Amino acid sequence: MNEPNEILISIVTPSYNCDPFIKETIESVLLQGVASFEHIIMDGGSKDKTVDILKSYSHLKWKSEKDKGQSDALNKGFKLVKGEIVGWLNADDTYEPGTFKKVLDFFNANPAIDCIGTDINIIDEKSQKIGFSASKPFNLSEMLIVNTVKQPTVFMRRKMVERLVGVDESLHYVMDHEFWVRANIEGFKIQYIPNEVFANFRMITGTKSFENAPNFYLEWASTVKRFFLNPLFDQFPNKSSILSEIEGQYYTSLTIQAINEKDRKSALNNLWKALKVNPSLWFNRGVYKFILLIIAGKERSLVAKYN
Repeated sequence: MNEPNEILISIVTPSYNCDPFIKETIESVLLQGVASFEHIIMDGGSKDKTVDILKSYSHLKWKSEKDKGQSDALNKGFKLVKGEIVGWLNADDTYEPGTFKKVLDFFNANPAIDCIGTDINIIDEKSQKIGFSASKPFNLSEMLIVNTVKQPTVFMRRKMVERLVGVDESLHYVMDHEFWVRANIEGFKIQYIPNEVFANFRMITGTKSFENAPNFYLEWASTVKRFFLNPLFDQFPNKSSILSEIEGQYYTSLTIQAINEKDRKSALNNLWKALKVNPSLWFNRGVYKFILLIIAGKERSLVAKYN
């Protein structure tokens, strides 16, 4: 039986200059209908109205100071959590109503599971749903290529965060991806819950996910190479093909970038490089869609970039 004042769920939110959205993020936590929770916001010294918004909520635990980036802010927040279940919600994303109750019910019924996640809605700057992205059961081989875990939907037991000592602060783009793989390597059980949506991911111009896709793949390639230095991966199959697929994704992201900039020459050049490093792309229908987009001179949508 939980004590009345025991904190069941801790939510950590890193923020920086997010005043158009952070109020909605806070409200999505506050209105979950679970009495025992804490919301920790680590702000990187915002210059907009973020701090004024934080001051208006008495239940928040927050600090605003210069940090070394999102990973640093996250780890500062993780060190403060008191709940047995931890969520990580960025300052422009939101939770779906009723999520906390579902999370608590699941963990109470499944003591052997350490981390859970679901599918996710994609929303725009007006919080209108513009898409949907499905997750899938955790598979290490697949996760070494692409991140199938939808970070805003994830909840994990505090012991997982503590044993892994938070995210890798040397990473700026793929800290969540690296964290899930490292958790699996360390023996933590990550489970996908089908037919559920716990959170909404905001896709807008200016976000890291939108503006810096090539950097994600570059950083992930170096991270996977580092994983492969671990003796645990000595007998792991298809390591070279995994790296080729990531390199292909890098050139594909440059292709998309060039398509959106209407730079046909660069788009074709990078598409050719993607096909060269990963010939299996010849059998991917998406490649031929790229070719049509290049010919037509049309942009690729935000939602398509996220999936």
